[in-house]
Amino acid sequence: MFVIAAFVSIIPNTLKYFEQKQEIKAVEQKLEQTRNEVAEKQRAVVNWDDPNYVRAQSRDRLFYVMPGEFQLGIINDIQLPQTSREVTEKDLTAAKSDWSQNLLGSILRASQVEKPPAQADEQPEQE
Repeated sequence: MFVIAAFVSIIPNTLKYFEQKQEIKAVEQKLEQTRNEVAEKQRAVVNWDDPNYVRAQSRDRLFYVMPGEFQLGIINDIQLPQTSREVTEKDLTAAKSDWSQNLLGSILRASQVEKPPAQADEQPEQE
């Protein structure tokens, strides 16, 4: 009977002990992670003491330029869809017709087109 009473009184304390050990381990891991983050932040602060780093950050983030320089901003916000999946040849191919002759022929044909006949609705003006 004494053994059972001792066993019953020891079990809750033992369970509490193992729970606390797990909590301590989790807190130690969190502490190590926080220390790593602090070290990373300290390295970032050290970078700001370097004038070249500050100059690069001011160019990238704030678009600053040095006196006498010009800023050219190119926005690549238009994505053109791919129109064809055909693979182009690496070698050049000759055109089958001369573009200048086609242009000249088009201009000549356009200048020789007759005017459309007058509309039937329109009546000539009478005096």
